[in-house]
Amino acid sequence: MAGTAHKPHRLNPKQLRRICDPRTFKFKTTADVPPIEGTVGQDRAVSAMDFGLSIEAEGFHVFVAGVPGTGRTTELKAQVTAIAAKHAAPRDWCYVFNFLEPARPRALSLPPDRGHQLSDEVAEFVGAIRKDVPRAFESDEYAQRRDQVNRELQSQRERFFEVLEKEAHQRELAVNVTPMGITTMPVIDGKPITKEQYDLLSDERKRQIQERTAELDSIIAQMAPQLRRLDRGAAQLLGQLDSQLMAALVHPRLDELKRDYAEEPAVLEFLDAMGKDMIDHLGDFRSPEEAPPQIPGLPAISRDGVFDRYKVNVIVTHAKDATA
Repeated sequence: MAGTAHKPHRLNPKQLRRICDPRTFKFKTTADVPPIEGTVGQDRAVSAMDFGLSIEAEGFHVFVAGVPGTGRTTELKAQVTAIAAKHAAPRDWCYVFNFLEPARPRALSLPPDRGHQLSDEVAEFVGAIRKDVPRAFESDEYAQRRDQVNRELQSQRERFFEVLEKEAHQRELAVNVTPMGITTMPVIDGKPITKEQYDLLSDERKRQIQERTAELDSIIAQMAPQLRRLDRGAAQLLGQLDSQLMAALVHPRLDELKRDYAEEPAVLEFLDAMGKDMIDHLGDFRSPEEAPPQIPGLPAISRDGVFDRYKVNVIVTHAKDATA
């Protein structure tokens, strides 16, 4: 069907201009008018956006599309800002060393603004221990306790060798302790003889000395494990003394630090593991702040890197009074 023809309509100049009478407004300037809230003419889109953003379950997303200039970005920001203002700020996140699996750092979650607090307090704690340990191990009290252990060891070693020397004396032999072990020497008239003197002895005398030496060597072989156990026991006692002193320095400060994070089990676990590692590696704290260079002429090597495993690395943080 043929289209209906439209006849042109003539307009006069006044009809081409819309006139707004200022007397109809109740304000003098637009500065007196509050801005419009929301998006005008997009009720359905605004409702859909509000519904999508109100879903708090995981796995849901909001996709916003539209012609530029329709206010979609402004409306989205306004709704997200309004929702965020009703929620507390997210928790801080930090990476710390994993003392059980060094290749897999641990992530710690803390209340807002507590990440930097933990980082600063741990750094202060480690710095204090680095200063306290050298002084403690150089103290007179520690030296006296270590000397007491060494004196006890020496007393037991002397009793051990008294028994051994008695066995040697009964066989007209002498014993000598060297870095390579315990050696025996034949004795004549109370004095050890030289190789030249031994060579001048009769064959029968040599045979007697050899038999007695074999007997004494057998006794020494039986007693040697006791001596080694004695040395190991002394080394363990000295190690326990060092560990006890280190624990006495670490635990009071660590307990004070842990009180601030009593509601954070993961943080307490990290702090306990850190304290145990410090005690296990007390040698790192006894050493000087700078290690001497291996090549003469080069500057000293800083030991700061040894303690990097104790650092708390803050990845995400929020102000305490911030909102989501």
